[in-house]
Amino acid sequence: MTAKKTHPQITQIGILICVICVICGTAYGQTNTDRWIDYVAGEYDIFPNVTYAKASNVELKLDLYLPKNRTRPNTTLILFHGGGWVDGQKERNVLFLLPYLEMGWSAVNVEYRNGHQAPAPAAVEDARCALRWLTYHAKDYSLDPSRFVRIHRSFVLNIDRIAKVELYAKDSRMAILRDGTRLPVSRAGYARLSQLL
Repeated sequence: MTAKKTHPQITQIGILICVICVICGTAYGQTNTDRWIDYVAGEYDIFPNVTYAKASNVELKLDLYLPKNRTRPNTTLILFHGGGWVDGQKERNVLFLLPYLEMGWSAVNVEYRNGHQAPAPAAVEDARCALRWLTYHAKDYSLDPSRFVRIHRSFVLNIDRIAKVELYAKDSRMAILRDGTRLPVSRAGYARLSQLL
């Protein structure tokens, strides 16, 4: 049995056709969000890995995503990545920020020492340090710390964005934002919101 010989030009043309089909198919299937992602860097100043504290010889960092046209304090989402304070990385959660960036919000993605790096309550202390740092530097970045409220383990946002809070299940609630976005609200978050709204 003899192997078929393929001409290099035919192989290259075939690969080129496949690449063109993939590019055209991807462009055709894009949603508005997909197109927005293409130019987000043009609309946002992104400050990655800003050190907000140092603990146990570890520099704790956060990423700031700020609209370029900010002239006054902006609605801000502060994300503490999931993982039960034991696991996770802020970089794995960047995509959670996209809907809020598309709405023009500022966003902060916070790193903290997890349970594998330092024993409890290190992660909670780091979260508090991040909030203090953001409060101290709020004017530098056009943030309004008087309006930050934590509504869930991983969400801190500006209460001006909350239209109402609804009962979702027996002991859980959902914050309905003015744009219709729904976010889970913890029991502690609901107690705090009840005082503020």
